[in-house]
Amino acid sequence: MFIIFMAITWGVALSLPVFQQALGDSHSTLMTVLILPTVGWGTAVFLHAMTLLMDFGFMDRQLRDRAFARALREQIFDEASEKAKNRPREDGEPVKLSDDGELLPMDRTDYKKSDTGSAR
Repeated sequence: MFIIFMAITWGVALSLPVFQQALGDSHSTLMTVLILPTVGWGTAVFLHAMTLLMDFGFMDRQLRDRAFARALREQIFDEASEKAKNRPREDGEPVKLSDDGELLPMDRTDYKKSDTGSAR
């Protein structure tokens, strides 16, 4: 109803020569009279549409899926970090640096070839 009313109002204001002259005048308040209700009611219609989307569950499902994915990601990260903390490490376990920057355990044959004895 609002959209129809505003379309008629703007159509009348732009089609009649009297209103066209008033729109061209810098001292006329006709543009303000047309723009303010359009912006105000347009904002109200937009917010009403967003409320309807939330009430009917269209956006609720998407928000729930995002929250579930975030909780699952945090749980997986927490489990991985706990596992890394609780992993027993041997002191003096020799490691080497791979070509891509990853620490790898050294084989006994590599350990004997090493000049430093233990690379950490």
